Formats: sequence, C-alpha cells, structure tokens
Amino acid sequence: GNFIFAASSEAKLYLCLLRFLRRDHSGACALAIELTPDGPPGPTDVEIVAAFGAARDDRHPDAHAVRLRLSFALGGCAGWPGLPWSLAAELTGYTVKYSHVSAACRLPLTAEQTLLGRLSYKEQ
Repeated sequence: GNFIFAASSEAKLYLCLLRFLRRDHSGACALAIELTPDGPPGPTDVEIVAAFGAARDDRHPDAHAVRLRLSFALGGCAGWPGLPWSLAAELTGYTVKYSHVSAACRLPLTAEQTLLGRLSYKEQ
C-alpha cells in the first residue's frame, strides 16, 4: 500500500479535498479530524476551501459528515474564509441521514453540540 504524509495543514486540507472529490469519504474524514490550522489562511488555503464547493451536490450521508468535520475544524478559526456550504443544511442532511452515516465518519457528540451552537438564528 501507499503511504502519504501531509506535514502542514495546507497539505492535509488539499489531500482531504482530493479524497473528498474521489468520494473517499472515510479517508477525507480521517484527514479532517487531524486538521488544525497552523495560522491564518494563505491564498492557497482559501483556494482549496473554495474548491470544496465543486462537490456541494454530493448528498451522500458521509459527505455531510466530511463537510461538518471541516466546519468544526475551520469554522472556529479566526481569519478563515466562509465555507462554501450552509452549516444548517449540512446539519440537517447529517441528522436526517444519520442511520446511514458510516461509523468512520460520524462526529463525536461534542462536535455536533459545538456546530449546533454556531448556528445563527437566521440560519435556523
């Protein structure tokens, strides 16, 4: 098997994007779990985040989980751009399809609670 090591958060984010676009949701989730930005986003980070918008129409239950993991990892970091999806819509899709979300992609309860707390009244 092949082994790829992503040393920077930018590299992890890019590898996560590639796996997500290939519909390797469990691989993308594994990278999103490890994602901790090492500073404010650079131009490349902004482009990678925007590129996730290309797969906005992926409504697979695990795809909702990947986007929520990214929302959890990046949404609370100062300076990071808005994500190209609606947090409310992703939480709804994840909740409605929860019984079909694979174990590898499910969010911990604390992450779910944090994301629910980030919703504004306007999004609800």
